[in-house]
Amino acid sequence: MVEVLTKYLKDVFDHDPRKPARIRAYRGGYLPQERRAAERDMRAGRIDGIVSTSALELGVDIGALDVVVLNGYPGSIAATWQRLGRAGRRQQSALGVLVASSDPLDQYLMVRHPEFFEGAPPEHARLHADQPLILLDHLRCAAFELPFLAGDRFGPVDPQPWLEVLAESGVVHTEGERWDWIADSYPANAVSLRSVADGNFVVVDRSDGRQAIIAEVDYSSAALTLYEGAIHMVQSTPYQVERLDWDGRKAYVTRTHVDYYTDAIDYTKLKVLERFDGVRAGDGSAQHGEVHVVRRVSGYKKIRYYTHENIGYGPVNLPDQEIHTTALWWQLPQDVLEHAFGSRQAALDGLWARHTHCTWWRRCR
Repeated sequence: MVEVLTKYLKDVFDHDPRKPARIRAYRGGYLPQERRAAERDMRAGRIDGIVSTSALELGVDIGALDVVVLNGYPGSIAATWQRLGRAGRRQQSALGVLVASSDPLDQYLMVRHPEFFEGAPPEHARLHADQPLILLDHLRCAAFELPFLAGDRFGPVDPQPWLEVLAESGVVHTEGERWDWIADSYPANAVSLRSVADGNFVVVDRSDGRQAIIAEVDYSSAALTLYEGAIHMVQSTPYQVERLDWDGRKAYVTRTHVDYYTDAIDYTKLKVLERFDGVRAGDGSAQHGEVHVVRRVSGYKKIRYYTHENIGYGPVNLPDQEIHTTALWWQLPQDVLEHAFGSRQAALDGLWARHTHCTWWRRCR
């Protein structure tokens, strides 16, 4: 949606190619040099507006902004104030605008219960630091900074079994009672603040016989954005995916001129394998157990610019994304649902609003 909004704004403010661009897009899939250039232009005041995902929410000094417009509720109080706080950072007056969407959660907060948003404190961060994928990333970064010695602790964790795993992968070396970092890479560069999935896909532009990498896409988003036939946009410039090499993590695209963008059709199936425990929770029960989750992208829609009408479909044939994990779920009896909601669709809308704006892969991990 960032690219579509950028296109709409560019059609108004950047229609004259003889003048410098006034509108830029910013998101995580851009190459580092593209993001740095956008940040420099923001700080120098060379652009009037930037359309961004949550990539600008943390860790980027963007100088002075006058107005922040949020396209829908971000999903948490903390994220809302963090994004609105990007404006007015140099003791100047600023304006923050939250435009609610038709999403059930947006409507619940903005229309029915605005007092909740106005008075609620930011949420607490919840993290299991001993989760293996997270712990190994932290140990890599720690070993790079300082060698581990026999008997050292890493918080409450004994790091030796994990250091042995890292030694098997060739990034640390043990000599006597000392563990040293030996890899050439800087491990912090490989740690994502937003996802635990690894192995980015690269987008290769083959227009006019060239072979140039123009973008990256994280693993969890690749099936939704890089299927064959997809329109992949970079700074609102459309490219069509001609071929996706799933095993090689490469998508080959060519520059195109179309009057539509594409949107993936996907669904998620969850199967409970075993229930460990559960407690009474309201009119239902909270359960904890082992689950198997499958996400499948079955096709895509072609949506015309501006009118947003559906002008066609296309099939997608990609491997399912599967994970075997543990989960916590809330289960309600059928009669409770029938009493609380007027229809099945109303129940789905209400329950969907509970976890909207979340990334599927990160949530299930």
